[in-house]
Amino acid sequence: MKKMMQFIIVVPIILFACGKSVQVGDCGARCNENIACTEVFISIVVQVENALGEGVNLNNVSVQRKSDGKIILENKKADLAKDGKYVLFTDSEIDETSQCGEEFLFKGYKDSKLVVNETFEVAHNCCHVFLKSGNTTIVVDN
Repeated sequence: MKKMMQFIIVVPIILFACGKSVQVGDCGARCNENIACTEVFISIVVQVENALGEGVNLNNVSVQRKSDGKIILENKKADLAKDGKYVLFTDSEIDETSQCGEEFLFKGYKDSKLVVNETFEVAHNCCHVFLKSGNTTIVVDN
């Protein structure tokens, strides 16, 4: 009888304590403000290289949302690049995409000439951004 009473008390508490959870693919859902996220800061990085696998340093790079043309990231000097590595997206830009993802254009210029024009799809899981599609290694002609 004692176990039955515990069951009758505990089961309803568990059922009512569980609120509506966000389902994968529920793009319109708002993120729970009380969600426990890790302290890790995520950056999605692309590698721009030539046919020999050597990093290509660009003069200017930008990331633009395809749906409205908004520039999300821009580095006119691209002086932060090291060995052809460039930041595509970070957790700082989490509000610029959705849980289901959005498409972004990564554009890179060398000597004022467009040499990279790649599409990526970036989404978030309410804590961190992640790459849904797109090749993070981009080979360009020198």
